[in-house]
Amino acid sequence: MTTKCNLILDSCCELPPSMLDREGIILLNYVYTLNGEVHVDDMYQQQTAHDFFEAMRAGAAPQTSQLPVP
Repeated sequence: MTTKCNLILDSCCELPPSMLDREGIILLNYVYTLNGEVHVDDMYQQQTAHDFFEAMRAGAAPQTSQLPVP
């Protein structure tokens, strides 16, 4: 089956990775800074949601910028 259209989503879409790993789906990952370190929003594959929000409870203020063009 050939792809008839592409679906472009950003990493805030909250879909499970299994739904995103399909032909015709392009995921744009947000880049953010947390405690002076640059991270890629990989939908909690490298850092758990608990750890992310725990950092915010401890006073961290994440910052984002415009999505990079693939």
